[in-house]
Amino acid sequence: MVQSGEAITNVRTGQRMVFRKTGRETNGTLLEIECFNPPSGVKEPEHIHQNRKVFARLFQVSFIFRLMAKCE
Repeated sequence: MVQSGEAITNVRTGQRMVFRKTGRETNGTLLEIECFNPPSGVKEPEHIHQNRKVFARLFQVSFIFRLMAKCE
């Protein structure tokens, strides 16, 4: 299992993700990842994080997100 401080790199996009908090450390309540995304012409495929709350804190960014939400 991944531990805080470990990093992985997506060789296709160059995106580097550093794990700050893991499910193991937070009793399954939180996964905190810091992402570094270099400029690239490669786009991430659209995907959905079902049954998850996703929060983002942004620093010096320029990007396009497509957000879809269902209100009940």
